[in-house]
Amino acid sequence: MKFQRHLVLGEMKLGAGLEWREEGAGWLFLRLARGVAYWLGKNLAEEIHSDGVLVVPPDVQGVIRVSQLGTAQLHYFHFCPELVTAFLTVSEEHYLDKVATRAGSKIRIVAPDEPLAQIFRLMVESGEGESTFVRRTQMMNIAALAFSEEMEKHKGPTIFSGSAEQRFKDLIEQMPDGELVKQSPDQLALLCGCSTRHLSRMFRKHFGSTMRTRQTELRLLKARQLLLETDAKITHVAFESGYRHLGLFNQMFKKYLGVTPSEWREAQWKKAGGRNLLQKVTMVLLILLLMPR
Repeated sequence: MKFQRHLVLGEMKLGAGLEWREEGAGWLFLRLARGVAYWLGKNLAEEIHSDGVLVVPPDVQGVIRVSQLGTAQLHYFHFCPELVTAFLTVSEEHYLDKVATRAGSKIRIVAPDEPLAQIFRLMVESGEGESTFVRRTQMMNIAALAFSEEMEKHKGPTIFSGSAEQRFKDLIEQMPDGELVKQSPDQLALLCGCSTRHLSRMFRKHFGSTMRTRQTELRLLKARQLLLETDAKITHVAFESGYRHLGLFNQMFKKYLGVTPSEWREAQWKKAGGRNLLQKVTMVLLILLLMPR
């Protein structure tokens, strides 16, 4: 069985002048517990102070370099929105997807006195006795704080009427993504008190795609999660993702991702195995460098 390092707290200790690059998927939340370090990206160098937190969007490349003046200790975790679609509403997931894929997405450095950094510090200092469930909840809270202010702005102005537009807005801000997959256009139109045609127009205006396209994307996200994290048969993955016919599932998966489900799983598992081996080799080298001679 395979898994992504999603909402898993990691720790890294680095010697003076050393560099470290984290290759995991999703948003990276990194706290500098001790020492002085720098984020070095494309045409960018930012200093991270002790107790400060670095928030790095997906696909933004860079390394952490420790100051030559001393060692550093880091704590970090990854947040993958596509793995919590049952928790996020349709509107929230759309916002995170938009931010992650937006050209020019930038890193953010959170000062030690901000609530996000303080909660991260308290989580780490709470000790190893905390249950993994509590830890995951705390990490979700940290991620929520990172996006909450901009997410509120993304909602747009409130429509002060009992119109179909207001009911649609309320619906997408309350309905989890996982529920959207199960609803037909006719059912959603009934909830909004409008025609199916009008619902389709509102959906396209808000999300930039049809409801059917969005539902397909969500089903395939669920399929990718199951393929990566479990060794379940492809037939079972198709069924759990909302497909009743294996042929249609294979067809849609290849149309959107360019390969069959089996080919995608094999490629991802090989990639994960390579990363794990590289991390183990890196850890051994760091231990050897830090050992007294």
